Amino acid sequence: MFTIELPYDIGTFVKITEPLFERKKPLLCGTIVGYSVFGQTDITIFVSGYKEPWCGEYMLSEIEIMDESEIKKLKERYEE
Repeated sequence: MFTIELPYDIGTFVKITEPLFERKKPLLCGTIVGYSVFGQTDITIFVSGYKEPWCGEYMLSEIEIMDESEIKKLKERYEE
C-alpha cells in the first residue's frame, strides 16, 4: 500500500495542450473531475469540458493549469 499527494484539486481549471513546434497550442479547456492512480508516479487525470459535452483521460504532461485571466475569459464566453 502506498500514499500519494494528488497534484491538483478536483475542480481546478486546466487546458489540454498539444506540442506545436516550440510552443504549445491550447485545444480544450475544462476542469479536473478525477484521477486514476496506478503507482506512486503513474497518474492519469480525468478532465470534463466546462459547459461542453466532452471528457477525457490525460497524462499530467498533457495538461496546464489555467490562470485567472484565462478562466475569466472562458466563463464570459458562456455567459452570453
